[in-house]
Amino acid sequence: MSEHRELFDKFINGSLSEEEQRLLQELLECEGIQREFVEYTVETRSYVSMLQKLDKEPSRKVNKQSRVLPLLLLGAAAIIIVVFSLNLPGSKGFQVNDRLLVQGEKVSAEKVLNINASDGSTLVLEKGTLIEYISYEPSEFILHQGRIDVKVSKQRSSFKIRTEESLTEVLGTEFSLERRGQVTDLDVNEGKVKFSSGKESRIVKVNEAVHVKDGKIYNHSSRYEGWHTWTEEFAKRNDLLLYLNFAKESELNNVADSTRNLLKFKHVSGSFDKGRWQQKMALKHGGYETVSTEGLEQTKEITVWAWVKIGEEPGIWPPVILGDLPHWRLQLSKEADRSHVGFVQFIDGKQPLKQGQWYFLAATFSKNEVLLYTNAEKEGSLNGVDINSVTKTIYVGMNPRDVRIFNGLIDEVAMHKRVLSQEELKDIYNATKP
Repeated sequence: MSEHRELFDKFINGSLSEEEQRLLQELLECEGIQREFVEYTVETRSYVSMLQKLDKEPSRKVNKQSRVLPLLLLGAAAIIIVVFSLNLPGSKGFQVNDRLLVQGEKVSAEKVLNINASDGSTLVLEKGTLIEYISYEPSEFILHQGRIDVKVSKQRSSFKIRTEESLTEVLGTEFSLERRGQVTDLDVNEGKVKFSSGKESRIVKVNEAVHVKDGKIYNHSSRYEGWHTWTEEFAKRNDLLLYLNFAKESELNNVADSTRNLLKFKHVSGSFDKGRWQQKMALKHGGYETVSTEGLEQTKEITVWAWVKIGEEPGIWPPVILGDLPHWRLQLSKEADRSHVGFVQFIDGKQPLKQGQWYFLAATFSKNEVLLYTNAEKEGSLNGVDINSVTKTIYVGMNPRDVRIFNGLIDEVAMHKRVLSQEELKDIYNATKP
């Protein structure tokens, strides 16, 4: 316990720094240290002080029972004080997994991971990303490897992310930063960023992208430009049954070359808003319904996928894409916080989904098996199912049976007439992620 006494003393004296508060919070997650903390702070300090006060009162007899009661009361009070002083909702700092980060702490993402600040700023770490937390005010991180998607609150005056090759200074914006090997890529989705490497510095604005290599900053295609080139080629695939890419207002229908004349949709409800990038559209709070699937090649295997962003009031079982007769579906769970897939049987995904973030949802249906994916990571499977055929009617963002719509944004939807492997889904995910 001796190595923690200085920290415990500072807590008693109310002189903990912000970094020391976070360190104490981390220590108190250990049951043994919790017990040491109570014993030391209560028995050694407060309890002794109280006993001295009681012993000085001649009219009051101090016996074992009178000593036990203040010990219990003070122990409970100490724990309550710690919980409320160190873990108040809205406490300043960055949180991961419902705890405050400690300055100097490195975070390695074994799966998609969110880091949130009390002012609304967020960092989304892709699987395999390693980031180091430096400070809260001014906010600073070091990206060692991997990719982060960042949304900075307009309230924040300073936010910096360093890599070995560069410094990104945020000016109220949304952007992606990726480091692979000795190369750092920056892609700005909203606002602007000051980007530096060595003595070179430039302002990078929305829909612009740059990368640093060998100490020099170069322009390169933005994620949107890369996606736009990719989607034109993707639409030519002969395994597509339908493809809604919402590239622009004139392309809000099926653009799959092989079926664009066979499969038509009608817009039933809702409106359109900006999609994953400002240059493209997305279906908002509404739905599409196929006019007819006649002429489609019937198949007993399909893959469906879509990009979605959950709204503030998503409702229950929000539908993404589903078929009728047979009734298969890819949607969100009842509480709209997981992915969900079903046909006769049902399964929810494991990864929690948050409002206001983009997710890539996918499902494959084959004879005797259904697989569910979130961001191209396998979430679960069902056995003993067989869809028999494509479907009579296809719905996007709506379920007329239960009178439900998807409250949020649906941006890009595809259906393939075969089962795609996880590697194929990862390739699509990497090509289409914002």
